[in-house]
Amino acid sequence: MLLKIDTLACIKRNEVSLASRRWRRPTVKSDGRRRTTGGELRIDEVPPVTSRAITNVDAAAELDCEWDRLKPNVRKLKNLELTISHETWYSLSVRGRAVLAQPKATGPA
Repeated sequence: MLLKIDTLACIKRNEVSLASRRWRRPTVKSDGRRRTTGGELRIDEVPPVTSRAITNVDAAAELDCEWDRLKPNVRKLKNLELTISHETWYSLSVRGRAVLAQPKATGPA
């Protein structure tokens, strides 16, 4: 898949207009189109760039989209008292560390 479903949703809402990825060889071309689960994606331009050419604003837009996808799961963990909210980050609670320390179930006996 060229882009994740959540990223396609951000593109559809005009929250993301630029995507970057590393390729061994390009699999799309400028002025191309791709059918996706969210509809048709128009590819305006595929210029080669270095990682230095990607601005902080571009990177932040992609991270915001990812955060929107992760936020509901973080809230679920918080509601189970498995994480602790800090001003700009989360950490595992004592209970969360205890859950991770438990041996994993192998399935029905």
